[in-house]
Amino acid sequence: MPNASPLKEKGLLKALPVLLVLILSSVLYYNTLDNDLTYWDDNRYITDNPRVKDFSPSGIARIFNPYDITGDKTVSLTEFLPVTTLAHAAVYRLSGLKPFGYHLLNLSLYLVDLMLFYAFLKTSLKDAWAASLSTLTFAVLPFHVESVAWAAATKDVLSFALFMASFLLYIRYTGSSGRRALYYTASVILFAAGMLSKTFVVTLPLLLMLYDLSFTGRRLKIADKMPYFILGALLSLLYIKTNRDYAETVYLTTGIGPYRLFLTICSILREYLVMVFWPLDLNAFYYYTPEDIPSTVLRPGVVFSIILVLGALAAAVAAFIRRQKVIAFSILWFFIAFIPAMNLIPSSTLRADRYLFIPSAGFALLAGWSVRRASGLNPTLKKAVPALFALWIVFLSVLTFQRNMVWQNGITLWTDSIAKDPRNHRPYFILGNEYRHRGMTGEAIGAYVEALRINPDHLLACNNLGAMYGMKGDYHSAIDTLKKCLQIGPSTEARLNLARAYLAAGEKRLAVEELTEVLRSDPENAAARSMLGL
Repeated sequence: MPNASPLKEKGLLKALPVLLVLILSSVLYYNTLDNDLTYWDDNRYITDNPRVKDFSPSGIARIFNPYDITGDKTVSLTEFLPVTTLAHAAVYRLSGLKPFGYHLLNLSLYLVDLMLFYAFLKTSLKDAWAASLSTLTFAVLPFHVESVAWAAATKDVLSFALFMASFLLYIRYTGSSGRRALYYTASVILFAAGMLSKTFVVTLPLLLMLYDLSFTGRRLKIADKMPYFILGALLSLLYIKTNRDYAETVYLTTGIGPYRLFLTICSILREYLVMVFWPLDLNAFYYYTPEDIPSTVLRPGVVFSIILVLGALAAAVAAFIRRQKVIAFSILWFFIAFIPAMNLIPSSTLRADRYLFIPSAGFALLAGWSVRRASGLNPTLKKAVPALFALWIVFLSVLTFQRNMVWQNGITLWTDSIAKDPRNHRPYFILGNEYRHRGMTGEAIGAYVEALRINPDHLLACNNLGAMYGMKGDYHSAIDTLKKCLQIGPSTEARLNLARAYLAAGEKRLAVEELTEVLRSDPENAAARSMLGL
C-alpha cells in the first residue's frame, strides 16, 4: 500500500503528454460546437436523408441495405456508407437536427482518433515522448478542420478511428501468444466497419505489410492479409456500384490515359506536399478545369512535381535500405494512404483537405520522431529544436482555430472560398443554395447571377435563379431565365419551374404545354400531374 500513490503518480505523469494534447484539441475545436449545418452535403447526409430519421430495427436494416439506395431515385444520398449513416441516425435519435449533436460527435471522434493514434505510435516506437510529439502534430494540422468541423465529414473521423483500432488489434495479434484468433478476427471486423464508414481505409492491408517490414522483424506474410484485401476489394466494388455519381458523371480525369494521369497525380501530390508544410489558403473547393490537366511533361511545374514525388519515394527506399525504418515507414505511409485519392478511379474532386486526413498521420509521425531525435543530438539542438517546434505548433494552432471560424456556416464558408478563388463558379452556386435555404431571396439571386456570369452553361444555377425570380414575384424574369435553362440542356426541374411561372403569370395554356412535355418523358411525375390537375 505505501507504494500505491507513487505508482499512480508515475502513471499519471506518463499519461500527461497525451492528456495535454486532448485538452489542447478540445480547446482548438470548441468553437465548432456552435457551428451551423451547411447546405453542402450536410443536407444529403443528414437533414434530407430519411435513413437518418429512423432508428428502429427496420430502419437500421434499411441503412445496411445497399439496394435501398440504388432503387430509390428520390433520395439525393448516393453513397453506401451505412456505419456513418448509423452514427448520424444515433445522433438524430438523441437530439434531432440540432447542429450541436453532429459537431459534438465529430469532435468526440477526433479525440478518439488522437488517443488511438498515440497508442499506435507508443506501441510501435516504444517512445512515449516521440508518440506524444507526433500526436500533437497530427492534432493541430489546419487541414483537418474540414474533417472535424464539417458534419458531413463524420465519415473521415469515424473511419480513421476504426482504421486505427483495427491496426492496433493486428499488432496485438502479431505479438501475442494467446487470443491471437480473437485479436485477428476483431481486427478484420473493424476494418470492414471502417470500409463501411469511408472506403479510403482500403489501404490498411498494404500498411500492415509495411508495418511488418518496419517494426516486427517477422518475415512478410501475405496469407493473413488476404481477408483484408478480399473484403477491401468487395466493399470497394459495392461502393462503386451503389454510388450513382460514378456511373452517371464524366470527370476531369475520365479517359485521359495513363500518361496524363501520371502527370496529374504527380502535380496534385506536389500541391498536397506544399499544403502539409505550408497550410495557408485552405479552401473548401479547389477549382480545376480541363486546362489544368497536364498533357505533356514539358508543362511548367510538371518536371519539378515528378522530381519531388520520385525523390521522396527514393528517400524512403534509401532509408529502408539503411535500416532507418521510421523514416521509410512515415514517407511510404503518406503515399500508400493517398492511393484512393489519386483518381485511379475518376471522381468529382481532384484535391480536398479531407483527403489529407489519413496520409498526414505519416507526416505527423515523421515530424514528432525527428524532433525527438534531433533534440537529443547535442546541447544546442536540445534547446533550439523544441523551441522551434513549439513555435510551429502555435502557428498551426492559430491557423486551425481561425479555419474553424470559416466553417461557422455555409455563408462564411463559401464567402471565404470566393475571396480566395473568384474565378470559380461553384462557390457562388453553393452560396446561392445557402441563401435560398435561409429564405434570403435577393442574396440568392445575386449569387446565382455571378455563378452564371462565370459559367453561362451551369444548368442547376440557371434553374435555381429562375425559381428565385418566381419566388420574388418577378415572373417575367423567371420565364426568360428558365427558357434559357432549357436551351442549355434538358431539365425536368427547369420545365416544372417554368410551368409554375406560367401559372403564376396567368399563362395557363403555356403551363399545360410544359407539364405535358414533362409527362411525356416522365409519365409518373407527381408534381407535373398535380399541377396539371390544377
